[in-house]
Amino acid sequence: IPAGTRVPLPRNLRPVLAGFFIALMGLIMAIVCMNLANMLMARGANRRKELAIRLAVGASRFRLVRQMMSEGILLSLLGGVAGLALAYGLSVLNSHFTPPAAVPIESDLYLDWRAGILAFALAILCGIGFSLAPAVHATKAEVAPTLKEGSALQLPGYRRLGMRNFLMVSQVAASLMLLLMTGFLVMGISKTSSIQTNFDPNTMYLLSIDPVRDGYAPEKAQALFEKLPERLKAAGPVRSIALAAQAPFSIQDDDDDGTRLTAEDSRGSLRVIESGFEEIVGPGYFATLSQPMLAGREFAAHDQRSHPEVSKNLSLPIVLSENAAR
Repeated sequence: IPAGTRVPLPRNLRPVLAGFFIALMGLIMAIVCMNLANMLMARGANRRKELAIRLAVGASRFRLVRQMMSEGILLSLLGGVAGLALAYGLSVLNSHFTPPAAVPIESDLYLDWRAGILAFALAILCGIGFSLAPAVHATKAEVAPTLKEGSALQLPGYRRLGMRNFLMVSQVAASLMLLLMTGFLVMGISKTSSIQTNFDPNTMYLLSIDPVRDGYAPEKAQALFEKLPERLKAAGPVRSIALAAQAPFSIQDDDDDGTRLTAEDSRGSLRVIESGFEEIVGPGYFATLSQPMLAGREFAAHDQRSHPEVSKNLSLPIVLSENAAR
């Protein structure tokens, strides 16, 4: 399946995730562009005396501006080619990376031609924009004072709203924002990886099967799932076995607005409970996860035979967390 066609994330989280990475890449691009602009402006300032001499001997201002713009565009294109080569090398390395998943996953990462066109377009725009301003500023200086005093005295020591001050402040601000975003991201990953569970995942095995895909008829698949726990227990030293449609703590893609359930409390009043996800689990699921039941019981084998459509007076059992029950 081509990457990006199926993202296992809830629909309301996708804009947040996309916006985060767009802001992250935008900050990196802004820092790089401002760094390039600072270097080109400093280079143009150091060439003020050279440009003054060339203007004095008859060179036109347009020709000097065109030359400095050509140099800036060439520099940006070389940087774009180096960036594409680095991106290609990293994509090859990522293609050979195998994530530690229960099901083997092979990724074939490739460079999109639209991304290449965008990279070269940005490189050309950066080369034109960040070389035009210093070129115009460097060629409009007075020729005679520049030739007499050199380029050192032409740079003002302090300007309230100068371009160099603006670029420096913007670069520091963008770097600080990037540092904060990276810090929050690392803190979130660290907090997520430290989730405390009641079971030890090192002593648990996850088996994923799809009998219908592998040629079983639906009736035989149902019989297989009914007999599978007992057959696995007889095959080796297994403490507990449970069936479920999803692995614990798996990311689910639920496009519905939630499942509405009607529950009756001890006083006979009806309440509507809304849940975001609906999971399908078999008997002994919570015992297998070493999750204690604070009250009542968990699902048993006879609960799977209950269908409310058959009898309108039949109520299905439900298992709630402590917070949901409260």
